[in-house]
Amino acid sequence: MNEVKRIITAKEGLVIDLFGSYAPKIMTSPYTHYHEYQPHPTLQPYVCCYWSSAPRSLIEKKGYTSTVIPDGCTDIIIEYHDNCEDLSFRYCGIFEDHFTFKEDTSSTKKSFGIRFYPGAASLFVPQKAKETAQAITELSNVAPLLNTVLHKAFQKSRSVSELIKVCDDMLRKILKDACLRKKEDDQLHNILFQIISSRGMLSVNQISEKEVIGRRRMQRLFDQAIGMSPKKFSQVIRFQSALSLWIDQSPSKKLNLPDDLDFYDQSHFVKDIKKRVGTTPSFLRVSDFYNTQNQ
Repeated sequence: MNEVKRIITAKEGLVIDLFGSYAPKIMTSPYTHYHEYQPHPTLQPYVCCYWSSAPRSLIEKKGYTSTVIPDGCTDIIIEYHDNCEDLSFRYCGIFEDHFTFKEDTSSTKKSFGIRFYPGAASLFVPQKAKETAQAITELSNVAPLLNTVLHKAFQKSRSVSELIKVCDDMLRKILKDACLRKKEDDQLHNILFQIISSRGMLSVNQISEKEVIGRRRMQRLFDQAIGMSPKKFSQVIRFQSALSLWIDQSPSKKLNLPDDLDFYDQSHFVKDIKKRVGTTPSFLRVSDFYNTQNQ
């Protein structure tokens, strides 16, 4: 990953460029069409991307398993069928490890998602992040008002471009109405800057000293907005950094221990990758991921 810029706070209290260079790697399936889209510039400090997924046509395989790897982000996921009122709105909290789910290639189900940067969903989803971590929940249970607005907007939209437009308008309005001047927000953003710019290699004590904040206070901020401890979140960022180094620097080679990331040894590194991805590095290919230089 490129160097992450230091947080800048605008007059309105908006956070600019904290995640400007953070592009989390996403595993994709050969049986689906997956694509990402940029949000409105006002939302880019908060929304990593919009995304769409649809099954590929003329596939002989009846079913397959998809893998989701941890990236520090959270998602609102809308599932639907063309010309059908069968809608599903769910919220995917932060995950520490990978998880899998079964898909049916004969299904006409499509998906549209809103992916939030770490901590940014707290501006739009009022539920405490720790209570949504490691789970996929009905959106109506964690953000009933947002669920209602999305449902109404979605009924008027069917194309991806229309969905992006209504989501841009809706999220910008929520952002405008939100209170962004809290001191806690600046503290959390500065901590996230330390973790991401160091690629997850700073200890909790080092972060505490740099940002002059107690560990208990830091933990409370992460429980509220992130959903996991600063240590575990740092481990996810370090994992994403390892993937980025491999994809950006040596995509033709197997995934080896990066020299500039603080893994104890090769076996510890392999164990960490398997924990996050579900397979050992020797079985990974650059084509397994969406946002790479080869695409």
